[in-house]
Amino acid sequence: MLFMAHLFIGLVFGCILNEMYHNKNIIVFCAIGSVLPDLVNKIPGHIFLSSTLYNARFYVQSLALFLLFLLAGLLIWKFYHSNSFLCVAVGIILHKITDTWTLPEWYFPLSGPYQAVFGKGYLQNMILQEITSVTEWIFFIGIVGITVYLITKKSPINQDLEPERKKELINGIFGIAVLVFVLFVSSISILPLATALWQ
Repeated sequence: MLFMAHLFIGLVFGCILNEMYHNKNIIVFCAIGSVLPDLVNKIPGHIFLSSTLYNARFYVQSLALFLLFLLAGLLIWKFYHSNSFLCVAVGIILHKITDTWTLPEWYFPLSGPYQAVFGKGYLQNMILQEITSVTEWIFFIGIVGITVYLITKKSPINQDLEPERKKELINGIFGIAVLVFVLFVSSISILPLATALWQ
């Protein structure tokens, strides 16, 4: 699946959870999780790892990433009562469900090493595929519709909780950025050495 399709599914599922728990931050975190594997894989992963045998896809498209966010989410919920990382984990599992289950990186590290194969003009081809796909434009229109609906809809959340929600949103996004940065640095330096043991 392409980027807009993943984002649309994350937004829809986030909206469903928002109706249940009355917390719009859930929508943001589900949306982030639903596109996070592709964002890391296709942008910085391609730039920094395209000249190596390994790419970021192996690490960010794996079951291990979902389990890491799930575990971190449970700890954050226990100590800070924030569901931010749990919602990102939901988005990641949605991403994997809507992709295929047969790709070898899904089972990392259980299935051994994954060798990256980059064709000439990979990044340019991916961008061209995104902007020329009719279904992506349909999903984009759906995303705009959801966004307009959320902006114009009156929130049932008590106004006294609004500063707390904003703080949770900022802290959650910062925490996700830090964790992704640590994972990406490790994928560049540590993980290729570890996976080399399988060869």
